[in-house]
Amino acid sequence: MKKLLVLMMVLGMVSAANAALLISVNGNTDLGDTEVTILDIPSGEVIIDIWGDGQTPPNVSPWLIVKGPGSIDGTTVTIPYIDMGGDLSTYIDQDDMVPAFQDFLGDPTITDVAGIELISSSPTPPPLEGVLVDQIVFHCEDLGDVELVLMSADFATIYDTQVIHQIPEPMTIALLGLGGLFLRRRK
Repeated sequence: MKKLLVLMMVLGMVSAANAALLISVNGNTDLGDTEVTILDIPSGEVIIDIWGDGQTPPNVSPWLIVKGPGSIDGTTVTIPYIDMGGDLSTYIDQDDMVPAFQDFLGDPTITDVAGIELISSSPTPPPLEGVLVDQIVFHCEDLGDVELVLMSADFATIYDTQVIHQIPEPMTIALLGLGGLFLRRRK
């Protein structure tokens, strides 16, 4: 019983430490809901936002990693005191970084990476709160689950993850079902 209590305390501290930057998909910022379903593959798209909970220290450079069939592009910085030091589009779709993350994480399923610099020009900026970056468009590319991972640039902290279930449109499911009927064996 003591081991279980210690484990719960450790996991509670880890999850609290990781809740500084968060991912929302299609405006859903509910911390308990980490799975989103998308219909109409391959033309489906969702909008991803990155936001702070007010506990996030300023001047961070997180990475948004896509693990699975899909890609990301396009952003708008929404917090006025953040100085990007250039156009954010220069940090999006860094295909040369994908192999580095695959090597570090040991995961060959990484398909896209976006680095985002949230650097303030103020000498004492307040903590990051509210929507920081929005209008990151996720493009569905194939069936299967996609995991979005928001992590620190030094690989030490995973801030948040979201899972997107990509499923075919209802008409495709119906056609697959009808095809299955014809494959039944006759007795």
